[in-house]
Amino acid sequence: MSTRIKDVINSNKCTECYSCFSSCPKNAISINNLQPIVDESVCISCQICEKKCHILNQFNNDYQQEYYYGKWDNELAKKSSSGGIASAVAYDFISKGGVVYGASICFKNNRLVCEHIRIDRVDDLYKIQGSKYVQSKISGALPLVKKDLEDNNKVLFIGCSCQVAAVRLFVPQKQLPNLATIDLVCHGVPKDNMFYDYISYLEKKYNASVIDISFRERNNSKNKSEKNYVLNIIFRNKKTFVKRIGLRKSSFYRLYMAMAGYKDSCYQCKYTSLHKPGDITLGDAYCYSPELFSKKDCVSTILVNTKQGKEMLDAINDLTFKKADKDEVVKHHYQLSKPSYVTDVGKKLFEIYLAGGFKSLERYIKIRNILTFPFRIFKK
Repeated sequence: MSTRIKDVINSNKCTECYSCFSSCPKNAISINNLQPIVDESVCISCQICEKKCHILNQFNNDYQQEYYYGKWDNELAKKSSSGGIASAVAYDFISKGGVVYGASICFKNNRLVCEHIRIDRVDDLYKIQGSKYVQSKISGALPLVKKDLEDNNKVLFIGCSCQVAAVRLFVPQKQLPNLATIDLVCHGVPKDNMFYDYISYLEKKYNASVIDISFRERNNSKNKSEKNYVLNIIFRNKKTFVKRIGLRKSSFYRLYMAMAGYKDSCYQCKYTSLHKPGDITLGDAYCYSPELFSKKDCVSTILVNTKQGKEMLDAINDLTFKKADKDEVVKHHYQLSKPSYVTDVGKKLFEIYLAGGFKSLERYIKIRNILTFPFRIFKK
């Protein structure tokens, strides 16, 4: 096995993209607790795993990067968490006979899983819309992407930068012209066990199985006390019912926003810069142009990184967008300049979680919300 690959694993830089596992010609690599393990007795030291490891390889785009704010003016965009730009490009791809891969929450074998799925129908677009605050597994998607490209299908892959980089390295170089990619301004992702611990806590609390979850659904109800988004959870016991939890009240969301409990690799992410592997990079926009967008609009920040990315954007007719200033974009997306770090609040919340689980953390958050309520009212 390559010494450099061992260094990636031992330094906790591995992002669990499964590219080495899927590329090994001798099946010498297995996955244990989401980490690659190599059977040295089978390994032939071909170093293919090293060539396919995105941590050990760099991407260079010669295109003069462009910056925009934008939103998709289509009813289908309402299922998206922000401006719906990824959905717009996916819709265009499918309409022209292409296929799209994106992260989806699925209920399999009596548990929730987040994984990349393949869609080739506009009616299935909703399955990959919305933010996912847990890492999606792409191991099943990698061979499917490769097969689609071998069959000369146009493929759009949407994911985190580490996933996009893994896909670009996994597929043969000659197939790259048929591959389009969109990556994200990513904060990081929580460790898997923390997500499943939260699901287990909710199932005990409501005495029902969680069969679906939307991490940041637009709050279209009359109750606007939770601002723009809620955590939407679908349960099932003898009947199916829905709980809408305000993001301020969700212990899992509060940990996430305080950047606590992320995977180790996220705190040393190599893609926290303007040099992105995707043709287009998307993030939530926190600045608005009054002449085009109101504060009620859900708007995306758009980084166009390649000529293909610009062509993808230009192919969409029903977009509203305007040029953005590079410095302003970086200012409002610090993950474009440095990795996430655990805040002081996050350290406190994570300490409570480790000591007493989500039940203790939820109790603490409830008390804090009550104590800070007058200050929030005064601020408004």
